[in-house]
Amino acid sequence: MAVTPTGVVALPVSVERSNRTLRDVHGIFGSTDRMVRVAFTADDAFTPISAKRLSADDVARIASTLSNGFRLCGRKYAMLGFSTSQLKQGSCWFFAAASASPAAADTDGDLPCLDANDIRGMMGDFSSIHHSPAKVAARMGQCLSTT
Repeated sequence: MAVTPTGVVALPVSVERSNRTLRDVHGIFGSTDRMVRVAFTADDAFTPISAKRLSADDVARIASTLSNGFRLCGRKYAMLGFSTSQLKQGSCWFFAAASASPAAADTDGDLPCLDANDIRGMMGDFSSIHHSPAKVAARMGQCLSTT
């Protein structure tokens, strides 16, 4: 999926190379369809966006997507994290929480009720470096790096 300055573009499904978090999510849910890699691109949906050419509206769209997530096919996706190389490419991972609530649009029955915070918790204990957001992001990024 690509978030552009003027909208959101659904890209064809592609198989991502594996990382530790994808393997963990697959082990829990039996698939990785709750994980989506989102790229922030120019309007053609393929050219990486340049921070030098961003308008205030572009920054607001990106910030809103990162902070609030997005809905896709009845699921609410929340920002999970990024590796260093993904950050350089202007992309990051989002995760759709599993819900056992009968009122939820995406009822998952026997699946564990996990959200992005739970998945980040599975990446490790970062309490000793919580005072340094850059270190926490780098350590989480190792779990999201392609292996």
